[in-house]
Amino acid sequence: MEFKIKRDDILKSFTILSTITGKATYLPILSHILMKMGEDGKLILKATDGEISIVMSIDVENVISPGSCTVPAKEITDLFRSFDGDSEIHLKLEMENNRMKIRSGMGEYSLATLLEDAFPEIPEYQGDYIKLPARIIKEMISKTSASVRPTFMEFNLFGAKLFLEQEKIIMVSTDAYRLSYVEYKGDVNYGMVDVFIPKRAMMELQNFIGDSDILEFSFDEKHLYFRCNNGFMVSQKAEGGFPQYESIMPKKCENRCTLDVKKMKSALGRISIFTNKLSNHIFWKFEKGRVILSSDETEKGGGVEEVPIKDYSGKEEKEIRLNCSYLKEYFSSLKVEEVVACVPEGDKEPLLLVSHEGDILYKFVLVLL
Repeated sequence: MEFKIKRDDILKSFTILSTITGKATYLPILSHILMKMGEDGKLILKATDGEISIVMSIDVENVISPGSCTVPAKEITDLFRSFDGDSEIHLKLEMENNRMKIRSGMGEYSLATLLEDAFPEIPEYQGDYIKLPARIIKEMISKTSASVRPTFMEFNLFGAKLFLEQEKIIMVSTDAYRLSYVEYKGDVNYGMVDVFIPKRAMMELQNFIGDSDILEFSFDEKHLYFRCNNGFMVSQKAEGGFPQYESIMPKKCENRCTLDVKKMKSALGRISIFTNKLSNHIFWKFEKGRVILSSDETEKGGGVEEVPIKDYSGKEEKEIRLNCSYLKEYFSSLKVEEVVACVPEGDKEPLLLVSHEGDILYKFVLVLL
């Protein structure tokens, strides 16, 4: 195998692939990327950690000879990243000593390779795919990832549920303390789908989608499949159920007000300095025209701050106790100027925050402490 390619034409693919390598240390081959140079000028790159697999395809103009091998992902990606953006890279596999020679500019480097035979097979799906708006899916993942629990529980809380309901796309996640619900209504019939996406797949999809316009999606009994641009991604499916999230979300919003996102974000940043780091809670007291944020008094001090609100419909003052870190994460994720707060009437009802970002409806539910 021997070919020449511009650094910027290959680095992005290696960067995406290197994020999933090296996690399974018991198998050295899983820290490698499989490179297969075809006579047709297609360079196929593959990486897997046993749970997530990604395949990328690159068109190469200057192919000297075809071939294949695996190369250590971290080292080759770091090396490519260090080259100048417009530099040409010359790669040549030396079969006699299983070395990949890499030349660029005045430098020459050598990487030890492993045989292709040891690299695991990556499953492929030959059926039909559903075409989804990539920008919407990427935004949905961004807004639901914070509410994902990182480890397995009785229900599948370490990921998000994806629902396709004809012209609607819905993604929901919850860690039992907060819930994120994101809804998009388009003008295309996506069919009826109900599938769980594990957190690992969500995180890798963010990088994989990139600036693509369309994300193609399908699944079978064991795997989830994604395609966009010149890439292909496979994730193992997770077993188990998902909570009845509809029962968690408030059904009415009688006591409501409008919050200024920028002012709330700023005030939360200051109040959080004085929160107890173990309990991490603060108080919100809703009154006509304002909400008062306060922390408990500790030996290091405390804080109180008023934030103006609009259109508070509650007949009485209402004080609730909330997790400050969750609120900071939520307000930092917003791209709008205002959100509507549905203030709970009782002590067992959660707080509901609602925003519209263009064609995306975002509902965030936070339980009271």
